[in-house]
Amino acid sequence: MKKVNLFAIISLVFVVLACGNTKKEEQETNEYGNVLKGMFSNEAIQKSMNFGLDEMKQNLVPTFLNMGLDQETAEAKIDNLMDNIIDLYIEEMTPYVEKHMTLEELNSCCELYSNDKYQVVLNKGFDASASNLDMHEQDLRYQEVVNAILMGEEPMPVARRAGYDDDYLALCNEYAAELEMDLMVEGYLNFFADNTPGIDSDVSQKLIEKYARYMNENYGTEIANLYYGYLDEQDINLMIEIAKKPEMMKFQKALKDFINNMDEAFYNKMLAMVENLLKDIN
Repeated sequence: MKKVNLFAIISLVFVVLACGNTKKEEQETNEYGNVLKGMFSNEAIQKSMNFGLDEMKQNLVPTFLNMGLDQETAEAKIDNLMDNIIDLYIEEMTPYVEKHMTLEELNSCCELYSNDKYQVVLNKGFDASASNLDMHEQDLRYQEVVNAILMGEEPMPVARRAGYDDDYLALCNEYAAELEMDLMVEGYLNFFADNTPGIDSDVSQKLIEKYARYMNENYGTEIANLYYGYLDEQDINLMIEIAKKPEMMKFQKALKDFINNMDEAFYNKMLAMVENLLKDIN
């Protein structure tokens, strides 16, 4: 991982602010950020994000209780931390959204997320994910797949579970192709490779290429395993229809660009938030 010269970045920020010609750009950036905050406050998305952050919350509450806080105060401080992390995520993501789409297109995405039928499907998808979390982790076996690739072995494919027919699997494969998960994981894999001792650039590139191929070949089956019994073919068709909307494709492209450019500095900002909170409590 390339080391970031923090002083140089801070100096650059002051230079940009001193130029004084960025009011319009700042206003547009704020508008993008406000729209993204509205999108993230969407009921189904908020539900999903809260579920993802619950594990962090459960891990931090006992720590804060041991530091002398009561349950209510500990949970309030952690909720505030979660809000700050989401704000950081939106702040860091905004430039990539500006790069790939207009404000009008972003507003259109918000409207798509707010569609009543799509809200129902998103909630069904959340229920499937929450109920089948252990199965999902067993199917994808991230560390096992990475280890197999690093050992020069072919990772075992995701096993198809009983119940659904070939038509259902074909729809899930089509939806998986629209998501382009192979591109989505590239940033995470780069971060993993850069921070794992003993992995040179050739090995890193081979890992990324082989894991991307693995995702292409297996993510449709994983989606079918995850969603069967919760989402029917009509639901999957709606998800495909929404994913193919030009504005949604641009939003997905912005999201992939953001994820693929996450670096050590981004994770350090989140870590600093936790460390500062712990210092305040002490």
